[in-house]
Amino acid sequence: MARLLASRASGGGASRPNSAPDGGRTAASAPRRTQAGTATVGFHPCPIRLDCPENGLAEGVRGMIEPGQFRELRLGGGFVLAEVQVVGGLFVDALGRRAVARTKIVGRRFSVQMSAELSESELSISLYHEVLEAATIASLFPPRRVADFNEGDSERAARAVHERLGPVSPSSLNQMLRLFGVGGY
Repeated sequence: MARLLASRASGGGASRPNSAPDGGRTAASAPRRTQAGTATVGFHPCPIRLDCPENGLAEGVRGMIEPGQFRELRLGGGFVLAEVQVVGGLFVDALGRRAVARTKIVGRRFSVQMSAELSESELSISLYHEVLEAATIASLFPPRRVADFNEGDSERAARAVHERLGPVSPSSLNQMLRLFGVGGY
């Protein structure tokens, strides 16, 4: 899933199907449930990427969220947060809208990329947002309270979790999944 810049104001998202350039599926056409296989849920990055392979941080972003603490993080419900990267620039969805994050889902494993242009609190909110959406999509039977979330609902939920639990951490991601009953909690 992806966190759109426009979602802060409108809370809406597209519903027509689109394919990502890498042959995956975008958020607009993402399957609601996946058991196995690969589903790319999110957006392609802008041409400029400043990935730092050692720690997943964009050059000059040190001191913000440390992506290494989330690498291969086992989450409740059998989910795994495989990787978190903070990369330079914003992302663009298949409809040309600007976004601040994207997530790739493979089975029950998630890889998240977020824009280095975000503040520390916005990075935290983005990670809550992306993990909640990914876990909901990867759940065979997501709880009713989150199954029909749109971008605006996910954004509000992520902000509320950030307010309640504080900056994102491995334990707070699991607490969030428990709060929403995602992953069999």
